[in-house]
Amino acid sequence: MLKEQTPFSPSEGFPKSDLPALGMEYSMRHFAEQMSAGPLNQFLLPFAKKDAVLEESFVLKNLLTRGWQSITQIDQGHFYLDGNFSFALGYKRGKKQKPLWIAVASIATGKISKEYQSALVNRGVETNYDPQLPLVVQLQGPSRWSYTSDRHLPQAKKVLRKFKWERSLVALVLDWAERNNVPSVHLVPSELVQQMNITEPTDEDEPDKTENRRRLKEAERLYMRYNVTAKRMGFKRQGEGFFKKEIRQEIA
Repeated sequence: MLKEQTPFSPSEGFPKSDLPALGMEYSMRHFAEQMSAGPLNQFLLPFAKKDAVLEESFVLKNLLTRGWQSITQIDQGHFYLDGNFSFALGYKRGKKQKPLWIAVASIATGKISKEYQSALVNRGVETNYDPQLPLVVQLQGPSRWSYTSDRHLPQAKKVLRKFKWERSLVALVLDWAERNNVPSVHLVPSELVQQMNITEPTDEDEPDKTENRRRLKEAERLYMRYNVTAKRMGFKRQGEGFFKKEIRQEIA
């Protein structure tokens, strides 16, 4: 079993704030701007894979609303966002230093997080989760529809292969939460992602074995992306419900 990775957490330039007073939109935008202005590259270094060199200049952007969004321009990254608040991770390239957006972490609160809570209840799982607390519902890399240029997807995947990007996105959410006095962050388990977004694997006796194998492979991939990432980042499963991580609060 791998040791839990402790991400770099820059302490200067980020005064503690009160999330309800500032609001999610302002706090996430402020965090993304501050991180992009300097500490983001250093923040990501602990997540680099063995012998990989992160030489890119990374940037972070906050996003609002659910649904399809072009992060800046459609040719620079196009993602479907499952939550009502999100962070997009990208890197600058070319002479004009335009970012190519390569991954997103999407957070649900309020009405949208209640949908996930209701899905748990429908599975017979009771939970005392407060829908006003951030629930990470999506850790998403790029797909073939993310870019208009065929060359961008291989470029994005090449950069993502250099580091544990899922963990780094979760670490960014946790760092934002700590700086804004959020008491805890929750993360959906992979089986709930399947229930909300894709069809469950069919029984092995079904005739379409190829489709069944594809769905089972997808289930394994989602398990690694959500459940394993959550455990590596110090989250604890709440019975059969969400993963939860308490945020350490400074004592005044």
